[in-house]
Amino acid sequence: MRLTAALALAALLPATACDGDGIVPDFEPPAVRVVYPSDQDTLGPGPNALRCIATDNVGIRWMSFWIRGEFIGIARFDRGDTYEIWWECSKEAFTSYTLSAVAEDEAENSNSDNVTVHIRR
Repeated sequence: MRLTAALALAALLPATACDGDGIVPDFEPPAVRVVYPSDQDTLGPGPNALRCIATDNVGIRWMSFWIRGEFIGIARFDRGDTYEIWWECSKEAFTSYTLSAVAEDEAENSNSDNVTVHIRR
């Protein structure tokens, strides 16, 4: 009777697959959101903070920042779930740019968020 109850309970639980070491693989990508600047913000010349929040069920390995698809910096672990770098945009042309924040977790799953920013001279 106990075995039947245990099997019935096990049938209700989600199945998990383990690798050869008995570790459950992580297939869940991190959640990432750019919090500053906001989409369509206008930035002045000089250094500007680029800030995002990233969370993951296991842990964030690093956060990279990109402008126009060009790598501009990496943040490993900042304050809690907030990651920040500074972007010097004094030499950038007066135009719109896509800022991307890409988070990678310990299992190499990744996710990103994008905002468009405008540079003011």
